[in-house]
Amino acid sequence: MRAELPGRLTLPYSEQGDPAAVPVVLLPGVGDSHRVFEPLLAHLPPDIHAVALTPRGCGDATRPRDGYGTPDLAADVAMFLDVLGRDDAVLVGASSGGLVAQRFAADRPGRVRGLVLLGAPVTLRGNPAVEEFGAGFLTDPVEPAYVRRMWTSLFRDPVPDNVLDVLVEENLKVPARVWRALLEGLVADSSADDLARITAPVLALCGDRDPVLSLPDQRARVAALPRASLVVLPDAGHCFYVEEPARPARELTAFVRSL
Repeated sequence: MRAELPGRLTLPYSEQGDPAAVPVVLLPGVGDSHRVFEPLLAHLPPDIHAVALTPRGCGDATRPRDGYGTPDLAADVAMFLDVLGRDDAVLVGASSGGLVAQRFAADRPGRVRGLVLLGAPVTLRGNPAVEEFGAGFLTDPVEPAYVRRMWTSLFRDPVPDNVLDVLVEENLKVPARVWRALLEGLVADSSADDLARITAPVLALCGDRDPVLSLPDQRARVAALPRASLVVLPDAGHCFYVEEPARPARELTAFVRSL
């Protein structure tokens, strides 16, 4: 499925579940498309109206020259909801997609029914891992072996080859100029300064074996949010929503049903 947004912007998405229910809009991490959520979507019950979105520049979405900061990506989500004819939604941000979700929730609190953060950083400002992560994406062509190694480093245990192949294939669609712009936008994101403006209930999930995130940072964010809870998944890595989707699917389902 494709959404045609103002400015000649086309964003692919997938949709499943009860169309009469509040949409649960899933936002992927940097360079990923909506297909990163396929393992998770397979574990969601039919009463959850799940809509997984591909951001601008990624997957088969339009690749404009600019507009890759988190305020731009959050504005795209607002336009996407308008196209769907929805006033509000539950937002789910996975990995760095959580920064886009945070930005949206802080700037548009009236449009957020709830916020779920899946292995999402609080901020990437001053994080040396960003430079290390982005090193292999800064020149064309991006090497498939590099992308495969990057994904493998984020999993606690190996995932099936057919799952990994999709993730790598989608990342390789993104040109280096878009990778650079997305990474610059994420590092510049200031949503961590505006957590008090997020009024919706928040559920944050993280793995206790995440090689990227700091558990104290996760706890500090939850403490700074007016209505938030943290679930630490035992023996889970960074991309647990791909590697072990049944567990986050249960938590997400319970959270959405509680709203």
